[in-house]
Amino acid sequence: MKYTFLILSVFICCQCNLNNKQIDKIKNDKIISLNIDNVKTKFLNNASLLVDSVQYIQLESNIDAIIGDISKIKWIDDKLYIHDKISNALYIFSDKGEYLFCLDNRGKGPGQFINIGTFSVDKKDKSIHLYDDHSFKITKYDSIGNLVSEKMVEYLIEDFIVTQEVYNISTSLPCRNKIKNGSSMNRLLSIQENKINRTALKSTYTSALRKFQESSNRFSCNNNSISLLDEYSSSILKIDTSGYIINKNFIDFGKYTVKNIYDMTEKEMEIYLKSDDNNNSAKLYRINETSSWWLMEYSYQTIMHLSLYSKTAQKSINLRGYWLNDKDNFPLPFPITVQGDYLISKMDAFTFKTLMEDTEIDRPQHLKDLNEKLNSTDNPILFKIKLKDSIDF
Repeated sequence: MKYTFLILSVFICCQCNLNNKQIDKIKNDKIISLNIDNVKTKFLNNASLLVDSVQYIQLESNIDAIIGDISKIKWIDDKLYIHDKISNALYIFSDKGEYLFCLDNRGKGPGQFINIGTFSVDKKDKSIHLYDDHSFKITKYDSIGNLVSEKMVEYLIEDFIVTQEVYNISTSLPCRNKIKNGSSMNRLLSIQENKINRTALKSTYTSALRKFQESSNRFSCNNNSISLLDEYSSSILKIDTSGYIINKNFIDFGKYTVKNIYDMTEKEMEIYLKSDDNNNSAKLYRINETSSWWLMEYSYQTIMHLSLYSKTAQKSINLRGYWLNDKDNFPLPFPITVQGDYLISKMDAFTFKTLMEDTEIDRPQHLKDLNEKLNSTDNPILFKIKLKDSIDF
């Protein structure tokens, strides 16, 4: 089967690239304004104004599936794919939370890995693709975990998404053998049949780029629409499956917006990235998209914040770091992925049980029942949240 790789990457390459001058000429589909200082307080303790429903899914706990720290979740059809950093494994559950199997075959042989950097699942054939950031290879497994193929890569990958015959991959470092200040790099590339077809988002590498918080959740896929977070220009780029940038949504944080570094020289970049202007700026960390909403997680003054943007009303709601489901009198964690029009959040069992200990707060019976059968060392709880299509701002 032929595969195309689309990579958000910092690496050395010189084929048919979209240069740093052209990025600003890409059509602005929207300018999304997020006023950090203007928090919609009426929504903070009243999630029912935004939320239609919340389902709680307990992930099965057993000796083969002990999850410590979830770094990434993908919900594809009736299966959940969960990357756990601590156990260095990929766990597969049913959409009801039943444990199915895991990929934890560590080593240097065929089908083995040293460390999972990130992963993706092809929605078409449900094949699983793991990136080993120590061995620099992508290993493909079939839908039940059997080895299919392996591919060595020269790129330090942060994230990628597989859609049919397309790989979308992201990283913020040059080719692993050429990591040095002043190296030319492109952050988006397309690979087909092991050949680079096109590159984009050309910049210059400097170690000061480490001041941008790295994320393994840069891509969002809603139906056939692929979006790519570009924190260097505070933008969400729309791309097609061949790696062409179609348009961009610029995220305007007002006076806290990061400067577009693509037109900076290495020296200018070094000065800016070490400046107070950069330290005090808001930086995109994670994006998710549904048919009606954009969800943008960003860091500001070392604190993570969440903003929702209504595509219908073309207005944003800044929730900062707190969101209470007033229907259940229970906090809602930040969404980390989407499944269709549902937002998916997580909470570890210990935190869940600790919050439930407050007997002065009236909780619904379904939460009490879940708390009764839950041990503090069990696997996390997933929240499946359905937002309303439209709300009263």
